[in-house]
Amino acid sequence: MSRADVTMIECTGIGMSGPQQGDLTVLPVTEAQRAPMVPGRSSREHAPSVRAIMKRTGCRRTDLPQRTSTKEHDRDHSPAGRTHHRVARVEPRHIARDGAGLHALWRPGIGMPLVFVPGVMTDAKGWRRVVASVEGPEPTLILNRRGRVPSGPLGNDYGIETEVLDLLAWLDWLDEPARLFGWSYGGLVAIETATRSAAVRHVIAYEPVLRPFGAAAVPALHAAVAVDDLDRAVEVVNLEVSKYSPEHVAALRASPAWESLRLWAAPVAQELAALNAFTPDTGRWAALEVPVDLVVGEHSRDADPYGTAFTAVERLLPGAAVHVLPGQGHLAHIDAPEVLGNLVSNIVAGRATALD
Repeated sequence: MSRADVTMIECTGIGMSGPQQGDLTVLPVTEAQRAPMVPGRSSREHAPSVRAIMKRTGCRRTDLPQRTSTKEHDRDHSPAGRTHHRVARVEPRHIARDGAGLHALWRPGIGMPLVFVPGVMTDAKGWRRVVASVEGPEPTLILNRRGRVPSGPLGNDYGIETEVLDLLAWLDWLDEPARLFGWSYGGLVAIETATRSAAVRHVIAYEPVLRPFGAAAVPALHAAVAVDDLDRAVEVVNLEVSKYSPEHVAALRASPAWESLRLWAAPVAQELAALNAFTPDTGRWAALEVPVDLVVGEHSRDADPYGTAFTAVERLLPGAAVHVLPGQGHLAHIDAPEVLGNLVSNIVAGRATALD
């Protein structure tokens, strides 16, 4: 191979196995990887481009001018300042679709990317502890869906279609096949997106939801948000939608998490309305050919509201595998992020051979 057949790439390393900071790696790049797209062929039929290799590994070309970027090294602390969980080191990523800015957190790696699609009442940062517990070298992208700063607002014509098109835009940015992990509302978005894109090769959905779900609470949520009573909106979400006890809500109100919950409650009325306005194409869901792994907490199984919704999804995906999280409910990403991360690792490892 001649000098013209290689590209010099410097790797930044993020504490995983593989090239460390300052290493200079010579990656062979074929002419097919440099060549422009051939009309009539999708990007998924080509070998990964230099851009895709650099994106997923955190490396950069040394023969081009470089821009500096800031990594987020946030750690999860208790009020006493003690670290309870590992938190993934990530980098901010931004794209735009139809004039709206979209933000995500990116952990570079090697292999098929894993895209996390969170549900309501959380943001990308809330999933870093899970990502930190997912073993393996694969790159990870955690979306900040619309309504979560620094992503843009939901918009006036918001619906499930909005979320699907946003996720498809992120898949185009990746420019290679990917796995999807969706939680709750994000699980619905991930499954629907998988029925529409050949770029999705595997779906993991943790307690996805379907209509009817929390529809009765939508008027109360709209009323609370209209007068900027976000405390009331958080109460409605927890008491009337999630069916948690008043004691649970009182404990949340006394915790540092309450202020973040107030922010995330603002878009919930629109999100729940979108969920209840969406009817899946049952034939397309049943015909989904990519592997689907459904995850349900032991405490949610067959219980209202999340177990009931999970069963409805399970019936529409007859080929899906089901995994039960022992001792957990709907919030394993908060209560047991390592347990959830380990399960995701095992699912990915179990599917890897079939997808390679």
